Amino acid sequence: MTKISRTFEYSKLEKKAAKNLRVEEVIADGKNFSKATKFLKSQNFIPYKNIEKIVSLQKQNNFPIGYIMLNDSDLPVGYMGSWFSKRFIEGTEDVFCNIHTWIVDQNYRIYSFYLLSKIYHKNYNLIALTPVESLKGLLIKMGFIKKEIKFKLILNTNVFSFKKKNYLLVKNSEKIKDLLNKNESEIYNSFLDETYKKYIFYDERDKKNIFIIGCLIKKRKFKVFNLFYISDKLKFVKDYEQILNTISQQSNSLIFSEYILENGNSAFPDNIFFSKAFKKDIFIKSKNKFENIDLLNSDLVI
Repeated sequence: MTKISRTFEYSKLEKKAAKNLRVEEVIADGKNFSKATKFLKSQNFIPYKNIEKIVSLQKQNNFPIGYIMLNDSDLPVGYMGSWFSKRFIEGTEDVFCNIHTWIVDQNYRIYSFYLLSKIYHKNYNLIALTPVESLKGLLIKMGFIKKEIKFKLILNTNVFSFKKKNYLLVKNSEKIKDLLNKNESEIYNSFLDETYKKYIFYDERDKKNIFIIGCLIKKRKFKVFNLFYISDKLKFVKDYEQILNTISQQSNSLIFSEYILENGNSAFPDNIFFSKAFKKDIFIKSKNKFENIDLLNSDLVI
């Protein structure tokens, strides 16, 4: 494949691709949705039920759920999913986009880069968390930076501990409203789908709380509770055992995990015996730092 290293070179390749192909937005239940759905159901790379779940979770209705590449016969030959979200950073609203489900027919893979054409030049923060091996080199050539993150697994062996519990699991909706601050309330209301498991733990000792969002994911057929968001990580580290015990009982899972982004700190002590960390490459084209909260708007949650 021709090397892509600068925007100028990419623009030249765009013009070449545009002679025989075009890329259009896919809107949920709208423009090109039926065409994209038919294409995605016909491919054998990613189970369609996973793609369908990702689409159902996307709430930014003013953004496309993906982009479809059509040939000169108006037939779909490629698709790239785009999960958009917004976050205020220093008073400015910034747009983040998780790129996923990048599928191109074999005869058109030389033009895989063209699927990015609608968002490549925009001022978006782009991240690819689960690219297949064949796309990694392409992303680097297109100016994405490879970052290494950790994925840590923990086995909760203290689920039957009889130590005194200092945390109360809050379930009453009115009480939850009282405990969460404005920012936490916005986060809570942004992830209401049942895929997101939300827990508010109230510490009766200091009258403070820990707000947690996680998702049950499958890893090699094992059910794993991934901790995506913890409002007070320092407090969590001190009392993680009794918190995990409660979540284990609620979720029926003894295995926990977390993603640790760029020099971030783990929510678990390093001396846990039954734990293992794996390294994972992600690819970023961004002016802002990605946070764990951004992972909730990505294909990692399913």
